[in-house]
Amino acid sequence: MNTRAVNINYPDGPDPRAIAWFEANDIDPHTVVGEQEVLVNYDGRVMGYAEFILSDDGQRIPGGHGHLKQIKIVPMISTPENFGL
Repeated sequence: MNTRAVNINYPDGPDPRAIAWFEANDIDPHTVVGEQEVLVNYDGRVMGYAEFILSDDGQRIPGGHGHLKQIKIVPMISTPENFGL
């Protein structure tokens, strides 16, 4: 499998390139957990990442030591290389 991890853990805040990449893949960057590595599978053209679980009114749901999260695997429309990642 042709898989790569893309680090989106930036100590100085969100990277505009990562935000643009998520938006190009129809992902709301505000739901994405900021401290993680996104797994990209080029063979299956999919990407896997952690995102916050939101309530019906769009708020993050508290749980454990922060907020509830889930793993999402979605089709990859645009690759991270298109954004310099």
